[in-house]
Amino acid sequence: MSLVEEVRADFAAAADKQTARGALRFFKTGEGAYAAHDTFCGIKAAGVEKLAHKYQTLLSLADLEILLQDKIHEIRSFCLRVLTRRYAKASAVEQQTYVDFYLKNLDNVNNWDLVDISAHKILGSYCFSRQNYDLLRRLANSNNLWHQRVAVVANWYLIKQGEFSLIKEFALKFKNHPHDLMHKSVGWMLREMGKQDEAELCAFLEANAPILPRTTLRYAIERLSVPQRRHYLTAKG
Repeated sequence: MSLVEEVRADFAAAADKQTARGALRFFKTGEGAYAAHDTFCGIKAAGVEKLAHKYQTLLSLADLEILLQDKIHEIRSFCLRVLTRRYAKASAVEQQTYVDFYLKNLDNVNNWDLVDISAHKILGSYCFSRQNYDLLRRLANSNNLWHQRVAVVANWYLIKQGEFSLIKEFALKFKNHPHDLMHKSVGWMLREMGKQDEAELCAFLEANAPILPRTTLRYAIERLSVPQRRHYLTAKG
């Protein structure tokens, strides 16, 4: 049995139909919904993480590429968890290889949780280390919802390093985006900025709260005091 077949066998053995049914509802897989393409076998995140730990040093990039194209959501999540673990321990040369692999297969990072477990750990780290954010701006300019979310969530790494300029740029860029998932991701990143520097968040909101989507604003102000939250929601009108 090949390693790819072994991984699939492990997922099949751990699959749970009830958990899978719940995931189908949670991730909005109905016809016309954002995850209509997705299939779940029913393994929770902790189980996927356990399998990623088991295989993190065993699979080749060729194996990961095959598995990252799998129709089963949890297998794609597994691949990204393996990839982020390897990236964190890689040399600069190896990191470039992993970034190239991630970008080559980015169309398979095609649900919000897949973006959220990988974008900041790979592209955020990579771009910050090089102090060059052109790649993230190119992804932000894509017409692909998930590529756009990758660009936003990659900021999580930047924000933790005290770099806020790009998320503020993206917050204004995406203020009229048609999809609520983007408003949520921007608001989440603004909230993360506030964790690092509340004054920075408040200054941004003083200037921009009235023009931000209400979902973005509500996410951004979650950790602020009740009077502060009331102030910015009132400014929004």
